[in-house]
Amino acid sequence: MNDSNKDSGKFPMGRRKTDHEKIKTPVNSFCILGDERVFKAKSATMFTAVMRNAYLNGAYVPYQVHPRHLGEAMKALNILNMAGANVTSPYKESAIPWMDELSEAAQIIGSINTIVIKKDHRKGYNTNAIGITHAFKSVDFNPANKPALVFGTGGAARAVVFVLKWFKAEPIFVVGRDYAKSQRLVKKLGGEAIALEDLNQVANKVKLIFNTTSVSTAEEGPDLAGFVQNIVPKNCDLIFDLNYHKPNNIWQNLAQKHDFQFRDGLIALAHQGSQTLALWTGTTIDPKEFLMALSAI
Repeated sequence: MNDSNKDSGKFPMGRRKTDHEKIKTPVNSFCILGDERVFKAKSATMFTAVMRNAYLNGAYVPYQVHPRHLGEAMKALNILNMAGANVTSPYKESAIPWMDELSEAAQIIGSINTIVIKKDHRKGYNTNAIGITHAFKSVDFNPANKPALVFGTGGAARAVVFVLKWFKAEPIFVVGRDYAKSQRLVKKLGGEAIALEDLNQVANKVKLIFNTTSVSTAEEGPDLAGFVQNIVPKNCDLIFDLNYHKPNNIWQNLAQKHDFQFRDGLIALAHQGSQTLALWTGTTIDPKEFLMALSAI
C-alpha cells in the first residue's frame, strides 16, 4: 500500500483488509423499521452489499414493528447501540414525535425515512427528496410549469410534492383513497386534492403521473388498479412509479398502452441510499454502487 492510501485510510480496489485491520474497525449496526412489508424491501441486501464492497464494517437488518410498539422501537434504537435506521411505510410520519431533532427538509415535508443516532440523540432526515430529484435528472425531465398528478398521501407523497413544488411544477394534483388526508397534505405543502371519482377530469391534463403508493400490481390493490386502467392521460410525458421490481406493473402497462416514458424507483432508491449512508458513516459512495447491488438482487 502506498503512502497516500495509508494516510487516507482508503484501500485500493482488490485489496482485502487483514483480520487485524478488521478487528480494529468498529462495527456499526443499522436497521429498517416497517410493518410486514419491511421484509420485501431490498434495503438490507443493498446496504449490506455496498458496505462490504466499500470495506465498511457494518450490519443492516429489517425489523417488523407493530404500530402500538413504535415508541418502544424508537427507544430501542439507542438501547441496542444502533448508529442509524431507515423508516418505511407506514411509519414515516408517525415516527417524528420520537425524534430529538429534525433536518430542515424533514420539518417541511413532515415525514422521515432516515434516522442518525449519536450519543442517544435521534435526528430524523428525509432523503426521499434527493432520490426523486436525481430520478428526474436521470431521464432529463424538468417538471417546471408542467401539470402533475401524484397518487398517494403518505410520507413518500409528501416528499414528491415537496420536490415538485421546488421544481415549480404547476398545478399539482394529489389523489388518494382518503380524500381528507389528501386535503391535509396539500394544505401543508401545496397542490390541489382530487377525489378518486374525479380522476379522469384531471388525468388528461397532466404531463407527469407519479405513484407513491405501495400498489403497483392488480393483486396488491384491485380497486386502485381499476381506476388506473380506466384513466386516459392523453398529454402525459412520463409515468413514474416509486416501487421497483414489480412484474405486470399497472403503471408500466399504462405507459406502454399510451406510448409514454416509464421509470421505476431504482434510481431514486440508489441516490437516497447514497445520501443515507453518508449521513450514517461520513463516507460517500457513488450511487452507481447501489444500483449495481440492486441489479444483483
